[in-house]
Amino acid sequence: MGNDQLVLEVQRLAVIGTIIAAFVGGLTGFLGSWIATAMSTRAERRKQLLNIAFETGMRQWETMYKGYLEMSQSGFSINPPVSYIYFNIKAMELIAEGKFSLDTLSRLDAEQKVITEAFDSFAKK
Repeated sequence: MGNDQLVLEVQRLAVIGTIIAAFVGGLTGFLGSWIATAMSTRAERRKQLLNIAFETGMRQWETMYKGYLEMSQSGFSINPPVSYIYFNIKAMELIAEGKFSLDTLSRLDAEQKVITEAFDSFAKK
């Protein structure tokens, strides 16, 4: 193998190495960008879900509180706002995951009752 052929072989390997490096770098950049975008989208979706659930829960509590003020002498009680907010957050998560059913709604209602009982027992202390 002469010097000219050796130089051509080295140049050919350098070009192949450069092409491979460019491909790997481009692929890494693409994957990094795609992952960052997916994570950002997921975080934004979660933030919007929490905001909607919070607003809905507070509106439910305010409606119940107005009813409580009107019926306060009849022994009517109202759950704490956090129980409404929790219920709405979990319900919206179940809907988003496609897992909302009567069974999951019953379990969610039971969880809401536990929260309410915890607040009631804390308030009695």
